[in-house]
Amino acid sequence: MKRDNMFQREGTMKQAEREHWNFFLITFVFSWGLWSIPILSGLDMSHPLTIVCFALGGIAPSTTGIILAKTRSCRKYWKDFLGRVLNVRQISLSWWGIMLIIIPFTTAVAVLAWYCITGSMPEFETLKKFLANPLSIIPFALFMFIFGPVPEEIGWRGYALDHLERKYPRVTASMILGFFWMMWHIPMFMISGTYQYGLLQESPWLMFDFMIQFYPLSIIMDWIYHNTRRSILSGIMFHFFINFFGEFIDIPGDIKFYRTGVQIILALIIIAVWSVEKRKIDNITRPEFQRSKGQKIS
Repeated sequence: MKRDNMFQREGTMKQAEREHWNFFLITFVFSWGLWSIPILSGLDMSHPLTIVCFALGGIAPSTTGIILAKTRSCRKYWKDFLGRVLNVRQISLSWWGIMLIIIPFTTAVAVLAWYCITGSMPEFETLKKFLANPLSIIPFALFMFIFGPVPEEIGWRGYALDHLERKYPRVTASMILGFFWMMWHIPMFMISGTYQYGLLQESPWLMFDFMIQFYPLSIIMDWIYHNTRRSILSGIMFHFFINFFGEFIDIPGDIKFYRTGVQIILALIIIAVWSVEKRKIDNITRPEFQRSKGQKIS
């Protein structure tokens, strides 16, 4: 199935290339518009109106992605889109393992680096609480899955990334998506009671660290996305692992900087691999290579 065929109803290629901007505009208008209500009213997360606005604004990325995929693309694209959201078998067992281990691995490296520098280890109080009561992990995991991954990734790693990569190289597309993914969270720092508000109150540097991490994570998620045959479910699950292990393996703010640093290094390695792969493909498709290959065969 050719991807170009799946965009027939979007009209010209230029129209198709503009779809990611339509997605970002609609998503931000709905999310920021709804979140501005508690911000301007001075309401915190304990207020029912804040909870409603926060929840409705939070589902805007996936809701927008689904609506645009259904209404502005051909039937083939819509069928393919749904399949990439629901098909568990599209992700191989090895890639399930890779997705599962990345956040614990980068956290472990950060903790080790911190220990080598300071000689101290974090208390891991949250981890100890969960291990003392393993059944409490189940509702916690469900909450982490429903809040964030599902309401966001069908839009971010589904509709938006699909269209960004029709116009831009993979690194550029990932950086653009990382920027908008980051900016989308900004109003959360202004609502008392949110995780982001807590980070800002603890230290502006933690806010900076939180915002920067979207760039390496966007690269890592794009890497996973393409190695799982453009599975949107892989984005949902990796986002879940980011949130789940980020809370489950609770680390002090200072070590979070180290973890982001490790993730940046991992993202740079991925970019380097992409560059080598692209160079190989470019060499193979060069006319000189094709001619020399023909001469050798003859």
